Amino acid sequence: MLDKKLLGAKLRLARLKLNMSQYDLERLADVDQRLITRYENGISFPKLDSFLKLINALEIDVKEILNQNGICDSPYTKLIQDISYLTPKQIKFIENVVRELIQIDLK
Repeated sequence: MLDKKLLGAKLRLARLKLNMSQYDLERLADVDQRLITRYENGISFPKLDSFLKLINALEIDVKEILNQNGICDSPYTKLIQDISYLTPKQIKFIENVVRELIQIDLK
């Protein structure tokens, strides 16, 4: 299971290693600074598109941030890694398909 606090700490550490402020990251990743603060403080998880923008801006591999120190070692890790190579339009499509599948399953 993914831990919000640990993920947030890893995002913050990656940002600080690049001597980057949250404002710098906001401009580079096109993710609101208030959200970055929430993610880094472990208050919430980033949505997939924001997560991908952040790890790209921070120049870190999705596998590195999810697997190092056992943050996430699940059968979905490969899927998440593969998704990181998709375009925003493709990611939106996948999100819609997943929402539809969830709705069908709930009926």
